[in-house]
Amino acid sequence: MPAFPRPPLLKMSAGITEPLYDTDDMSWCPGTVVKFLVEQRVFKVSRHHFVVGSEYFAKLHGLRENDGDDIVQLEDVTVDQFRVFLKILFPVIDYSNPTVVNITTEEWLTIFRLSSQWRFNGIRMLAMQHLLKELSALSLVKLGRAENVAEFLLSGYRNFVERRGEVTTAMGDITDEEGRELGAVALNILWRIRYHADGLENELGGVEQFVEGELREKFAAEISILEAGASVARGLEDVELEERLARRAEEKERRLRQKEEDEERLAFESQAEARDGGVYSGAVDAPKVEDLKAEIQVLRQELEARTRQLERAEEHNAVGCDLGNHCISVRARKRDAEDQRRAEGARLELEIAERLAEEERAARLLEEEKREEEKRSLEVALEEERQKEEAKKILEELEELRAWKRARMLEETTIDEILQDADDED
Repeated sequence: MPAFPRPPLLKMSAGITEPLYDTDDMSWCPGTVVKFLVEQRVFKVSRHHFVVGSEYFAKLHGLRENDGDDIVQLEDVTVDQFRVFLKILFPVIDYSNPTVVNITTEEWLTIFRLSSQWRFNGIRMLAMQHLLKELSALSLVKLGRAENVAEFLLSGYRNFVERRGEVTTAMGDITDEEGRELGAVALNILWRIRYHADGLENELGGVEQFVEGELREKFAAEISILEAGASVARGLEDVELEERLARRAEEKERRLRQKEEDEERLAFESQAEARDGGVYSGAVDAPKVEDLKAEIQVLRQELEARTRQLERAEEHNAVGCDLGNHCISVRARKRDAEDQRRAEGARLELEIAERLAEEERAARLLEEEKREEEKRSLEVALEEERQKEEAKKILEELEELRAWKRARMLEETTIDEILQDADDED
């Protein structure tokens, strides 16, 4: 018998037959669009680009698991900034000249900061390539220091050294304003590297390797500080991600428990209605169920109260019983014991629930205190490291000034001797 291809599995839903197929991992994500709330303005865009672009961003906002119509609120970003980011995430291509990207330098700065914050690594690298070409040497240094990016810092310093080859002195020199922004230590180091690089050009060559090695050696401390700052910031972001994932898991578990309780309650209500002679016809409106439940509870309380009144009246009026007094006392004791047992059980259940809730709150507070302590420890360590580096910089600067002073004195002494010899010859 010939073999026929196996038909796809079918799913029956509301009278509609739908084929079931395997989803592709590379080009499949939950839902089709996602809504972002930025400064009271809602953006509705494709979910796929955000899920594929950054695993961190997708986990942070639950884009892979949230398939509903919920709105994701984004903080620390303005409407204009988010529009610029969407401009690179959803580019409008001019197919007559597809290689041209119509994005300004200021927009690339915004894209770089947001892609770094949300860990869109591919977009971040693209933004860095454009900024390295478009920013001035001083702007690169300032950006590297502000964003803890050593590559920007070294590129800016490298540009200051390479400017020595400009045609005019005004274009090649480091201006006073640039010197104030760079700082005295960095300025002195750059001038020395420029001086020695000029000597190598006139003698042996190999200037680029020399400049790169000198920059990495002389500015090693500053590079280490930037790398440490970036590492600490990344660690704090990971801690925040773990906390948000834990809160989301707790909320999901709470909703699941609430759903199960609601289903159990609806099933119990339907059974109670069936027992009491009511007709259960399927789905029940939640407010109607609550009203019926309250009404049933009131009726049961009234019935129990009237039953007890009748029992007490029968006990007091049972004069025809030979053991009337004995029967009355036994029945009364049984009833009182049963009431006491029920009250004691309810009290114990309440105490257990309160104790569990208190232990859960204590554990949560302890965990929060532990995380706060870890954050404070990281901040203190970073501050101590910064203070040590500042002290080291001050000592180095002082030593360089002393060396410069000694060299200046030696030059003045040499000049005086030359002048004295000239006078003697005359």
